[in-house]
Amino acid sequence: MALAKNLASGTLAESISASTTTLLVYVGEGSASTIKGVWPNTPFYASIMPATPSAGVPNSLDSEIVKVTAVSNDQVGNTALTVIRAQRGTTGKAFTEGAIVTNADYADDAVLLSEEGTSETETPWVGTDTIEDNAITNEKLDWTTLKGNFPMATKELSSIGWNTTATLQRIANIVFIVSGTQIRNFQAARARAALAESIPYGYRPATSGGIKGATQDFGAVNPQVSWEVSHDGAMYLSCSGGGNCRINIFGCWPTTDDWPTS
Repeated sequence: MALAKNLASGTLAESISASTTTLLVYVGEGSASTIKGVWPNTPFYASIMPATPSAGVPNSLDSEIVKVTAVSNDQVGNTALTVIRAQRGTTGKAFTEGAIVTNADYADDAVLLSEEGTSETETPWVGTDTIEDNAITNEKLDWTTLKGNFPMATKELSSIGWNTTATLQRIANIVFIVSGTQIRNFQAARARAALAESIPYGYRPATSGGIKGATQDFGAVNPQVSWEVSHDGAMYLSCSGGGNCRINIFGCWPTTDDWPTS
C-alpha cells in the first residue's frame, strides 16, 4: 500500500519524452511549502494521463504510472517530481504540456473486504510493495488495527526444538513469529544448530537473514545468541559465551510465498 494524499494532482508545465525522469508539474499559486505540500511524502505512485484522451477517458493505452522518489519546489506554482518511469505494468510514453499528473489508488494497493470484514476474493490480497513504500511505516498502528484490516493466517509450530513451541501469524505479506515457550538450557558456545521444525510454505522469508533472539542468562556470563531463518524455512541457533541460557524467539519478515492453504 503506497503513500497517498487526497486531491494530489497537477498538470505538466512542459512536454516530456518517454524517458524523462524529472517532471515539472503546475499545481497552482502559493508559497514554496504550500506548493510542495500538495503531494504526499515520498515515495509514492502517480498517474500521467493525457488532457484529452482519445477514448474520452484515460486508460492503460494512453496513460502511465510512475514512482515519485523526490519532490522539490522548482518555481512559483510548479513542483519538480523526480520519477521512475513505467511502473506497475505500464510503459513509458511521451506526454504534452497540460497532461494530468495525479496520485491515485491502484490495484496493487487494494484490500477488498465485505461488510462482515472478510475477503471478497478467493485468495486474500498479498502486497507487493517494498517495506519503505508501505504507508503503514508512517503510521502508529496497533495489533488490533492490523488484524482488523488485513487478511491473516496462523500456524502453530509444535516442536521447534528443546520442547519449545512457536506461533506464526501472517498479515498480508508480513510474517510474525513468537515462541510460545522458552528454549531452556541451550548450551553456550554451541555451534550453529538446526531446529527440529522448519517454517512451512506460505510463511517462509523472501530472503535469508538472521534475527536475534531475546536471551536470559543462567550463569555469570551473558551469552550471545543468534537465531536465523532461511528462505527454505530452515531455522538455526548458535551461541557464544559462557553458561546456559533461556531464549525467546521473536521477529518478522516479508514473504513472497502464496497464501497458505492451512
